[in-house]
This record gives sequence, structure tokens and C-alpha cells, in this order.
Amino acid sequence: MDFSTSRLNGNPSLGIYRKPTQTDTTIHFISSHPMKHKLATNLFHINTIIALTIIEQCKQQELKIILFLAKNKGFPLKDSQFQE
Repeated sequence: MDFSTSRLNGNPSLGIYRKPTQTDTTIHFISSHPMKHKLATNLFHINTIIALTIIEQCKQQELKIILFLAKNKGFPLKDSQFQE
């Protein structure tokens, strides 16, 4: 994950940029790794979108990507407004 900068209404704004070649490879939920290792990537990405002052549209888009990747790696997801 990288960051992009732009101007929105004359003000600088920060967004998230994912390279087209990024694979988003993470540990599968049913692996024998410790739980803290399984959660580390997702928590890093979530903390990043919370901590940075990125535009709301980027936050929502990134959260959807995080949930999509977690679902694909077997993480049990409860009801969420972001699931499709």
C-alpha cells in the first residue's frame, strides 16, 4: 500500500494507492500461525485508514478491499455494511 496526494478544492488531500501488481498475499485464517500473525496485516491496514487524514471516499473503498481480502482468506466476518 502506498499513498497518493492530490488537491481537492484547492486543499491537499491524501489517498491510498495500490499498485496494479500488488498481490495482497496474507496468511489464511485456517493456517497454523499464531492468531496475532493472522490479524497483523488486516490490523495494519485498518489502523492506517483510521490514523491518516485521507478522504472519506478512499477510507470506504479501502475498507471494502480489506474486508474482501479477509473474506477470501477465510476470516469469519460478521454482518457488515461493507460486505457485498
